[in-house]
Amino acid sequence: MSPVRKGILAASSFFLVVYGLLMIPIVPARMVGYWNLQTVPLLITLSLSSGASAAFIIEVIRAVFFRRATWQDNFHFMVVVVCWAMLFLVQSGLVIIGGGT
Repeated sequence: MSPVRKGILAASSFFLVVYGLLMIPIVPARMVGYWNLQTVPLLITLSLSSGASAAFIIEVIRAVFFRRATWQDNFHFMVVVVCWAMLFLVQSGLVIIGGGT
């Protein structure tokens, strides 16, 4: 794995852990008030979480199923971007269906 991929995997793993921990309700919602998620912060959150998830998912798939194959960085990042776009569309659709916007 190239140093760039290692760095992106480490950063995305860290981001996913922090993001997951921030989603745990520590203080009851009635004390803080319900957060009003505006469109721009919601899109930023969705894009960051889907990007980190895409990088992590592709690295895990590559390590498990394509262990001996050598991927060029350009091909690898193209696959990550496609996965990122698909995850972003799915998450956005689920937010719209859930009435979050």
